[in-house]
Amino acid sequence: MTDDNKPLALRWIAIFKANTSTQSDIVNMGKVANILASEKFDPEQLNDDTGVSLIDEFISPILKAAIPSMGVYAKFILALRSVLNGGDASKSKRNLSGPSYRDEIMVQMLEMRRELKRELQGEFWSSRAGALGTTSYEQYYAQKNIRTKGIDQIFPGLRSMPSIQEEHHLGTIASHSCLPPLPGKESSENNEMLPGFLKALMSLDGAEDITSSSAGTISKIKVGKFIVEDTHKKMYLGGCAPDLTLRLAGSPLCAFGTIAVIELQTGSLDNKHRGKAVKYTEELLEANPDRLFAFCLLTNTEELQVFRASRTLRTSTRASGSEFVFECSDLVSLCEATSAGSLQGWEYIVQMFKLDASSFGQVAPELTTKNEVYIATSLLGSTKNSRVYGVKDGLKACKQHMKNRKRSFDTELAVLKMIAQSGGHPSLPMLLDHDENQLLLVTEPVVTHLGGTFSFNTLKAILDALSHMHLKLKLVHRDIEPKHMGLDAQGVPCLIDVGSAASMDETTANEILSGARPYYSGTLLFASDEVLDGLESECVCVPKAAQDMVALVKSAYIMVHAGAEQSLMRCFPMNGSPEEKVTAVKSFWSTELSKETPAGNAWRELLMAQLQADLGKLLRAKD
Repeated sequence: MTDDNKPLALRWIAIFKANTSTQSDIVNMGKVANILASEKFDPEQLNDDTGVSLIDEFISPILKAAIPSMGVYAKFILALRSVLNGGDASKSKRNLSGPSYRDEIMVQMLEMRRELKRELQGEFWSSRAGALGTTSYEQYYAQKNIRTKGIDQIFPGLRSMPSIQEEHHLGTIASHSCLPPLPGKESSENNEMLPGFLKALMSLDGAEDITSSSAGTISKIKVGKFIVEDTHKKMYLGGCAPDLTLRLAGSPLCAFGTIAVIELQTGSLDNKHRGKAVKYTEELLEANPDRLFAFCLLTNTEELQVFRASRTLRTSTRASGSEFVFECSDLVSLCEATSAGSLQGWEYIVQMFKLDASSFGQVAPELTTKNEVYIATSLLGSTKNSRVYGVKDGLKACKQHMKNRKRSFDTELAVLKMIAQSGGHPSLPMLLDHDENQLLLVTEPVVTHLGGTFSFNTLKAILDALSHMHLKLKLVHRDIEPKHMGLDAQGVPCLIDVGSAASMDETTANEILSGARPYYSGTLLFASDEVLDGLESECVCVPKAAQDMVALVKSAYIMVHAGAEQSLMRCFPMNGSPEEKVTAVKSFWSTELSKETPAGNAWRELLMAQLQADLGKLLRAKD
């Protein structure tokens, strides 16, 4: 941090100290103070009527990107909000002048957002917690039904390795006559044991220290095709920070691409660290729905215990912690010398580096275009027709259509090309690369979903993006819903997933009638009544801009009203017939938008006005 930023960082730290109760929180928040100072956010700005918007629209996205743990993130935001000292956000003097209907929508949206802000914040943050919330790792471990097996049963890949003969060693460590020097189990975990364990791994033939730091301590080594990295300060795994992470060389550090993790412990192995090991394996499966099993090695450098989480077959396409099977091995001594024809002691560690990634359960998609090979770092979304992966350190999105969805791929590619040819738009996706054989589309940006942070500026940007599609491209998005709106890395609101878009002319209707295009491929939850009526009567209607606008109003309602989304999902028959789904959705919105409350009346008037509004007036030039 520069000298110019230091006073600013100190002011942030003072704010955090005044709003936290534990020393560890203050230390962690000091790191975030540096982030905020580097972005030039002055705490004094929080004392005026722009404070709430500053937090929601600028600071919040920065902290979300910097802090993996939602529990810690919540503490930061709540501490910032408390600085407002009860300031009335409703006194904001935004410039909403102008006669356009769009401005009236924005005014009503802003007023309802303010009215419901405290209620929304309470429910939103109460649903977030740290890695385990208030549960200790000992309690977490006790709650799991963990089966104990032999290490070769837990790690079957070891059984496929050749047996060790006295006169013919594997040749993967410098000396088999004795173990490499290992730190004792009573040594300091982070200062002695962790670097000492990495130093022991350096005894493997071909091991290379690739630590970039000049501090002189080993923190990252390369062994064959694997990288072993010190990650005890990197909360990349669902808010957790394993001591050591094993990943493929060339792959970035991320939960999706992790091969296995290693947890170190001082003293005898205990249930607290066993709970951590189990949690890590669970998080690895949650991060990659295609992965069927994952491992964590727990050791105090004298004993080793291997933990495995496996996904049941019925949940192999969707992560669900309650459907995982957890197993652990018996304790194995790392101090035993290797004997002829068997695998013992340190040789277990040696053998693991001879396995391939699939032996650890790792599954990685093939994302290759004519121009580049993309490495997935996360799964951003999944449907029965496609999957979207984060690539390029999560900054780009790579959408892979299923092989039988060539028509959907062609449609989305055509829309993305139209956006590009029109000069693009800051709130619409930009096509970067594609491959017609692999049905891949690489786009930017990758967005963070809005959650409870829907704001005036978000609505303004989404309206502008729709104006570009409707008026310049003559396209209807046809799948407006909360998960297709978000903030990019710079905090710019964006509208994504244009795969259902269609032109506003009779061509689309003819394609629907011929069966070349589905009548409606977007979600029914936010569809306009015109679309729902068409599904009921089996009558084809031409896509219209008003259908998008109604879907936007309904989406905004869900994001502004805490608990509304849960109510909508409870009434929606997931396994029902199309007719039952349409009836349920129409009934929900009819009830919600006719409630005799100020908010309910405002939303009903807003929706009716939208149905009757002239699009040209609604989306005319910005203020």
